[in-house]
Amino acid sequence: MLQMPVTERNVQTDAAECHCPGYYEEQCTDNAFQGCIWTSADLGPHPQGWTDQGLSNDPWCQCDPNFEGTPPLFDDPAPPPAPPPAQAPAAVCPNGWDQKGDIGADIGGCGLQSCDARYGLTSEAACAARCDDNEDCVGFSFAPLNGDRNHAGVTACTIYNSDVPTGTWTGTEGTPTQVLCGRPPVIPFAGGWLDPAGSASSFYSGAVIRLGSDCFVENPANPEWQTASYQCQMTNGQWSFVETRATGATHSHTMVLQEDGTLLVTKGQLVWTLRREGWQTHPTTVNVALNKQVTMSTVTHWGGPDHATDGMTCNANTEECGTSHTDNEMNAWIDVDLQQDYVLTAVTVWNGWEHCCRERINPFVVIFLDGEENEVARTAALEMNPDEVHEAMDIVVPTSSPIRHVRVQLDGHSDYLHVAEIQAFE
Repeated sequence: MLQMPVTERNVQTDAAECHCPGYYEEQCTDNAFQGCIWTSADLGPHPQGWTDQGLSNDPWCQCDPNFEGTPPLFDDPAPPPAPPPAQAPAAVCPNGWDQKGDIGADIGGCGLQSCDARYGLTSEAACAARCDDNEDCVGFSFAPLNGDRNHAGVTACTIYNSDVPTGTWTGTEGTPTQVLCGRPPVIPFAGGWLDPAGSASSFYSGAVIRLGSDCFVENPANPEWQTASYQCQMTNGQWSFVETRATGATHSHTMVLQEDGTLLVTKGQLVWTLRREGWQTHPTTVNVALNKQVTMSTVTHWGGPDHATDGMTCNANTEECGTSHTDNEMNAWIDVDLQQDYVLTAVTVWNGWEHCCRERINPFVVIFLDGEENEVARTAALEMNPDEVHEAMDIVVPTSSPIRHVRVQLDGHSDYLHVAEIQAFE
């Protein structure tokens, strides 16, 4: 009798099929799952019509005609492991953020977090929110699924105190898909500006020019200005206000902040001098607090005293802008020493930050002190609007007595205090 081939256990078998090896007991008993029996008895014909009938003095491997199996007698073999997922498409910086460098741009290291803390966020927007929640964060990288070549199957969000690329990074398949994002450059003279001349030859006929994340002319009189689009551009450190008319014609105006707080605008031989909206509150426009000495209840690495009187009213987390920033404490304060007595009419407090936390100042007061630091007067409790990114609050001074110190102070609560600028006017 011919020996039948050994049947592997992972083959599906039903009761109508039996393939038993003939001469080796071990192989036969290994195939008992399909009805194989090691015996010398005559088992008779199989019900399906075929037979292993025969007689032998020695046992041999036969198919049991009465065996009833339940197909399949064994599960299918485990499927091969699925191939790793492919790299996701390249990430994109969310609204309010600019891409820095090419796709794949990277800053070495794990940034402002532990390395393990970088995984788990699944979108660019969530990564941006993490950066916003950290006052030291200037930029972030986001690697979509498999965008980090050292960590397959995950996304990676890394926040940094910089947005300048130092190298490149690729994904698990060698393709760069990570994006490095930073905040767009912030205009250091954000806010509303106008030409006080108010004539037809004045800048946009005296309309208010809004400068900030959006730049535009507010309610211009000229129909061509009404249909134009506007933007602020920075080239080689120089800011320009650019008008693009419906015809496609462009008009670019350079802008330079002056030491007296005015904004000098030029286009070729044309020159305009703009003042901040609401300048009539303090018509002399001479800020007697400019570059004066500042002390703070505490000083932190988030921003030292000089920012409060450096003339830069922008409140971004940059070296050029920045804020004077205390620690979290009860009634935190920032004090400007005017270095001589003045009879003030108004002060202006510029709130910070641009990217977060503008509600921390509320409520606050402005306290006026003499040369001996005795309180002369104070305002009622004041509150900023946290939804306004570059808010400047003009405050009437409630005394005609000589003032040496202007102090901005939290009013009866504990928090950080950070202001972009404190201005004082006679």
